[in-house]
Amino acid sequence: MTTRTSPVVVIPRPEAVAEGRRRTWSRRTSFRLAIATQVLVLAASNFPTPLFPIYAQRYHFGPATVTLLFSVYVAALIPAMLTLGRITDRVGRRPALVAGMAITAVSSIVFAAARNVGWLFAGEIIYGIAAG
Repeated sequence: MTTRTSPVVVIPRPEAVAEGRRRTWSRRTSFRLAIATQVLVLAASNFPTPLFPIYAQRYHFGPATVTLLFSVYVAALIPAMLTLGRITDRVGRRPALVAGMAITAVSSIVFAAARNVGWLFAGEIIYGIAAG
């Protein structure tokens, strides 16, 4: 009977870090981290959705504006996926995911600081770009 073992995460010795060598993760760990990060970014892009009725009352807009908010997200997401997806090939998966997470954080801040419906549209556009 053969036992399969997962590769272990390699933590370099301090002298290896001083020499400029990087810590490496197994392919399985890297893949799982990439998937988890993408799931979190996509989930975060839907966090404001339950707040739309509250925003509608606060900023006095109707169902048509809520529909436009959803549409703007998709309108930003599709071009971002088509154009920004190539960045991963150039800079690597980790930097692209970190950038996506940072942009998602910016969008969350925009939603938290929203002063009018324009901020909500800006937040949705930024979320669309981050998810792309």
